[in-house]
Amino acid sequence: MINNRTNCRSAISDLRARIGQIERGKKSTKLEFISPSVIRTGITELDSHLPDGGLTLGALHEITIPTPADTAAATSFCMSLLSSLLQTRKGIALWCQNSDMLDTGEIYPPCLIQHGIAPDRLIFLRLKRDDDILWAMEEALHSHGPACVLGEIAHTNLTKTRRLQTAANEADLPAIILHPGWQGTWNSAAATRWRIKTNQSRPYGLAKTLNEPGNPLWQVELYRCRRGAPGIWKMEFQNEKGNLSLAAPASNGPDNSCSTDIA
Repeated sequence: MINNRTNCRSAISDLRARIGQIERGKKSTKLEFISPSVIRTGITELDSHLPDGGLTLGALHEITIPTPADTAAATSFCMSLLSSLLQTRKGIALWCQNSDMLDTGEIYPPCLIQHGIAPDRLIFLRLKRDDDILWAMEEALHSHGPACVLGEIAHTNLTKTRRLQTAANEADLPAIILHPGWQGTWNSAAATRWRIKTNQSRPYGLAKTLNEPGNPLWQVELYRCRRGAPGIWKMEFQNEKGNLSLAAPASNGPDNSCSTDIA
């Protein structure tokens, strides 16, 4: 808490200095110190809706799905976020799995490599109760050990998410809640809340000729974003490149010029 107050005072001091420089007609050289650290997805259209151009590191982010059939898409979206994070920060990520949620399935190790995540940079912890997972996530954040903490949670509430948000903020580390098989709604202290939905794939090229499925296609909805703006995007995971990009218009086929790596 003391460090946070010190950082806050420093940020306020930098901001006052910058305002003074603007009033005197001078260009500030300390703008980078008053913006929090973020994870940039690399997709301009998505990053522009997020505060400071990316997902805030010291915050809780919540990923939900409308039906159990969308679990794979949400899990893959989490992997894409973890890949972006681990490429810019040292350390490992902790993934707390809920063994009682049978529809989540197992993480397929080759899929980690496809997303650009080295298996030795991800630790899986299997637990049975939501409260145990929430406790493990909070303790991991307090330890400042992992680069990121992710937990599969069936049910939570405003008080519990507020505790995670506070722990993430104090540790300056990102925490992610994944709701596989999620149903219902509740208030949450998460800085961003996402809804991932599977869409029918659009095969093109040789896959279309052979009547094979195309790349995974998702609808990514940012329906709550503190200091940001909601938005909905069609996104495609390109198996050949191992990255997530905006989906090309259906009538035009793949358009590499609008594809930007998230990993």
